[in-house]
Amino acid sequence: MRYLTKLLVCFLYYKNELQVQMLLRSRTLLGGYKS
Repeated sequence: MRYLTKLLVCFLYYKNELQVQMLLRSRTLLGGYKS
């Protein structure tokens, strides 16, 4: 059970990191497009 929760936490953290990276990438792309 403990392993499952650890796996879930890792998955959620990885998903969040991915979203942050995508957001930063899109923001930089938009910034580059504007200028």
